Amino acid sequence: MCLFFRCTIINVEMHFTFAIRVGDELSRLMEHLLVLLDELRQKLTEIIRQNNIKSVTIVRMEVPCCGGLEMAAKKALQNSGKFLPWQVITISIDGNIME
Repeated sequence: MCLFFRCTIINVEMHFTFAIRVGDELSRLMEHLLVLLDELRQKLTEIIRQNNIKSVTIVRMEVPCCGGLEMAAKKALQNSGKFLPWQVITISIDGNIME
């Protein structure tokens, strides 16, 4: 199972960078993101539990906001009750794989 998050794919293919306006929008965005991460964790937990997955690869960007996505995936692995090999591949903001 390989988890790609949309911003990672966009960056790798098109080298986009994103800017978020600071202020009330950012606060609302963070609240919404926390809800989405919890939903993602729950869905991933069920996918891992209900399927014969052999390993998990998380592909994320180096930016801090992808840390929440990585943590949600790791928590889903823990909550699934399965012991699977997993790895994290980090993509730099210029689209390169980081060591």
